[in-house]
Amino acid sequence: MTTDSSCSKAKPNVLFQQATIIELYTSADFAKKIAVEGVFKPDISTRLRGEATDKEFVAKKATQLNARLDVYERFLSKRRYLGGETITRTDLFHILYGALLPVAGVHLLEVESRPNIAKYVAMDVDEYKI
Repeated sequence: MTTDSSCSKAKPNVLFQQATIIELYTSADFAKKIAVEGVFKPDISTRLRGEATDKEFVAKKATQLNARLDVYERFLSKRRYLGGETITRTDLFHILYGALLPVAGVHLLEVESRPNIAKYVAMDVDEYKI
């Protein structure tokens, strides 16, 4: 038998696990592939082998990431961070590849249609103190 107390203690962990799974197995994968194809490949491969960015690939991954961001927008409309009301590692996972999206020409994080995501990614660096 569970009590209200044990349920309230479990909720933050459940939210953290939920956000982690979405970040690691979907969103981060799309963002990483966009960064590799749109940022690293043109810089490294173009100089070494003459390869250029596959813009169709980047567009496809951006479309897939865009759908995942709708889920994030819903999460962030109900809580401050992906895993609840306190920052977790899951929130930090997005920083590297999220920052590289605009460099790859993908501007999905700053759109007006997702005010919660825009607020989330624009947080002051001081907010990330753990």
